[in-house]
Amino acid sequence: MPLMTQTVQGYELIVNFAGFDTNGKLVSRDKTYEMVGATQAAVDTAVNAFLTDLGAVTEAQIIGHRVTRVSATVDVIPTTQVTLRKELVLSLQSGVSVLKKLFHTLYAPADAILTGGTTVDPANAAVVAWLANYVAAGNVRISDGEFLSDAANPIMASRVRNVASGKTY
Repeated sequence: MPLMTQTVQGYELIVNFAGFDTNGKLVSRDKTYEMVGATQAAVDTAVNAFLTDLGAVTEAQIIGHRVTRVSATVDVIPTTQVTLRKELVLSLQSGVSVLKKLFHTLYAPADAILTGGTTVDPANAAVVAWLANYVAAGNVRISDGEFLSDAANPIMASRVRNVASGKTY
């Protein structure tokens, strides 16, 4: 499937604040700020300055933040029929420990990457290229900073499932 044309609309900064309430309970809240900048580097500079200024005007502790590029897909009308409730669930070998499994889900898997319609083909070139993004040298993490052990075949198990309407996993 071809990639859609995207245009950058701007950047968002999501800041996570935390502190103890009057009952001694730890509470946290997120707040989103619209950031302005022509490039990611310019936004990063602005974020660092803003966080310093923000920290000076709040009693809450800033415990985390993330910057998100906001994009809009233009001239897009879906042209293919897909079942978004069809999911490929993968059990993958962690690059951190051979004893640890990682689980990852792909929505609407392409039939070309499946064997028998129910499991993924680990030798499929598209699968190998996609999973290479999740290795230690790649740019994407599964969750909590986890990466895969070997992009050539980190798949321990796979299955296709259909999620009932309205359910999310």
